[in-house]
Amino acid sequence: MTWRSSFNSRIEKALDAYITAQTDSQRSVLPVDMDALARAAGNIDIERREMIREAAVDISGGRFRIYLQSNFLDRPGARIRQRFSLAHEIAHTFLFIAQDDVLKPTKGGPRGINLESACHEGARRLLIPERFLSRELGPRHDGVRGEEIIRLAKRVFDVSMEVFLRRLGDRLDSSETCFALSRNGSLQFAMYPAWLKTILWSPPGDTPIIEWLKSSDLQIEPRPDGSYLGAKSDEALVARRIVAGTDLNLFEIRRCSVAASSAWLLPPRTELAEGDTPAIGAAEQLP
Repeated sequence: MTWRSSFNSRIEKALDAYITAQTDSQRSVLPVDMDALARAAGNIDIERREMIREAAVDISGGRFRIYLQSNFLDRPGARIRQRFSLAHEIAHTFLFIAQDDVLKPTKGGPRGINLESACHEGARRLLIPERFLSRELGPRHDGVRGEEIIRLAKRVFDVSMEVFLRRLGDRLDSSETCFALSRNGSLQFAMYPAWLKTILWSPPGDTPIIEWLKSSDLQIEPRPDGSYLGAKSDEALVARRIVAGTDLNLFEIRRCSVAASSAWLLPPRTELAEGDTPAIGAAEQLP
């Protein structure tokens, strides 16, 4: 068995054990309780203490011990960040063998930056399990909208927007839609599927998003709501802005015809039950 096969298997086994434990105790499965998942794995202990590093893993008495930073938790975003740090360290335990109280890497497994990349991937898969992501997205990958992305990240899986977008990975690669994040007007993260590579250059970090959009040969125009529309002949590029948090904007980027661009600049319609009042605008209803 390759290290990748073993890694994948251990992730799924940990999730299976966690779901069983949560179901048996009548506790909610989502968002994934990382402390409960560590307990379900059977050989992981967690200790929170004041430390400089955000997280670390060691071995003691034949069991993995994960240390988490307990100071600085009052900082904005610290709770969400610690959830990812814990998931990352749990992923590390799937790539090590505990032998004589010494951590030994899995034979043939990744090292250095490749090890950290694998654990980032593992963390995303633990926080956003494939079985639940598939259920939430269903078959409508081409039609997924920015409001749904924000709902899933914040209210279903309890992860940062960037973690959720990275988790989507290749799912949207063949569609005509992708997403980008900007903070204070500068690009923070952008999906870069194959179809977008023919239109825009590789997204540079910390660059005004308007400058990135202008790297196309389309005529980019800002809209009153902070969205952007680029057009040339019958081809259009829509970058619809949805407020995702304090100083954080999600852009739903879609390639379409000029005729269809006006429709894609609008938020998705919500069917109202009799007696309901219309919802406020997307930019106002999402914190």
